Amino acid sequence: MTNKDAVLEAKGVFRSFQTGSVILDVLKGVDLEIYQGEIVALIGPSGSGKSTLLHILGALDRPDKGSINLDSVEVFSLNDKELAHLRNRTVGFVFQFHHLLPEFSALENVMLPKLIAGEGIKSIENKAMELLDEVGLKDRKDHKPGELSGGEQQRVAVARALINDPKIVIADEPSGNLDRNTAESLHNLILELNRSRNQTFVLATHNLELAQRANRIFRLKDGQVERAKF
Repeated sequence: MTNKDAVLEAKGVFRSFQTGSVILDVLKGVDLEIYQGEIVALIGPSGSGKSTLLHILGALDRPDKGSINLDSVEVFSLNDKELAHLRNRTVGFVFQFHHLLPEFSALENVMLPKLIAGEGIKSIENKAMELLDEVGLKDRKDHKPGELSGGEQQRVAVARALINDPKIVIADEPSGNLDRNTAESLHNLILELNRSRNQTFVLATHNLELAQRANRIFRLKDGQVERAKF
């Protein structure tokens, strides 16, 4: 990496999509560095490429061109199996739609990434309980997603994102489906986790109040990122 404190570095990232005969250039040479312990907000109108960039930063999608260094690993030099292992161990995800499994309890949903990694159930359960306590849902551990409010479901999703102690948590419109008060509560939780854990977050958001609480704000415009100030 060019900076020893950078957890993640994107260099010259391009991504296009073809619809019929039309090619849409979404990302046009994005350069971005994310540093340990910071919150970075990505803003921009719908369709500007925020989700596309997050998916590439989190190794969910491959760029057409460019590189991603994550925790000193050149991500897209890995094969699919190696990439899945790196992603599971290094990146936590929180999406606008929580993607909790409806048949599983809150506790079981939080445990899933470690279960996928093949770790022992008892140690996983203890860690998951600690995280549910940290996000204020210890008493709701046996409730399934349908028995939880939208805000509670997102707190479970945040706990799930943290179960593997990731280097970085990528959140795509994490409060986009929540009312104002519930969104504010979720934002406060993210800020507290950042402070207490030195947890790195990259957030795509339309919520300017959340963006303004980040350490740095970038705007996606014409396929590239630029530093934004308010």
